[in-house]
Amino acid sequence: MTLILLAFVCHTLLDLLNAPYQLLRQALAARRTFFDDLRALTRYWVFDSWEQLFEFMIRGLELSPPT
Repeated sequence: MTLILLAFVCHTLLDLLNAPYQLLRQALAARRTFFDDLRALTRYWVFDSWEQLFEFMIRGLELSPPT
């Protein structure tokens, strides 16, 4: 139960405060699609940070980076 609450808080904070996350969630509107993509990428590649992962996804989806 505690991990579910922690995940909820993290997702809520990202949704409110992180522009790259907001851009990706807009492009991949279905939450399931977004997390399926995250799962696939992190299965095959190691990223140093969430920022690096989000930048990789933004480039791959050919989105305009947030300002």
